[in-house]
Amino acid sequence: MQPLLDILKYLATSNTINFILMVGILYWISRKIELNKIFETGIQKIKTDIKNSENKKEGSKQELEKAKTILAGLPEDIKELDNNCNEKIDIFKKQIQDNTKISISKVNSNIERVISIDEKKISTHILEGTAKNSLNIAEQNIIKLLKEKPELHNNFIQNSIDELDRVNIQ
Repeated sequence: MQPLLDILKYLATSNTINFILMVGILYWISRKIELNKIFETGIQKIKTDIKNSENKKEGSKQELEKAKTILAGLPEDIKELDNNCNEKIDIFKKQIQDNTKISISKVNSNIERVISIDEKKISTHILEGTAKNSLNIAEQNIIKLLKEKPELHNNFIQNSIDELDRVNIQ
């Protein structure tokens, strides 16, 4: 029995046997816990994540290509916008010039009307002044003439009576 005990003692202290026992126990535990399913689930999740990541990568590449296409056409778009802006500026400039010409024409027309009205007012005022001065001078000349020649006074009275008679007759 001693040899059997020695073998058992050797087996109990042997690392190889302990390792084999440990592997066996881990195998039995893994079967109980179903580590294979857990590992399979984890592997499937990782595969799904990798597939999603590759799809996102493809989508990102497509977006990058679209962005590159847009950026490639950007200078032409900028030139087109610049040309459109210049055309609009020219149109607005022309409209402003036309409106300014019309406004200037209206202002000139109004100025001419105001000047014409003022000229007529001044002319009327001057004529009134001239007529008043002429009447005053004529009155003074008549008074002076009558003072110098009193017989003309009777003559003027007779002429006025004759004129009145003629107006009544006709």
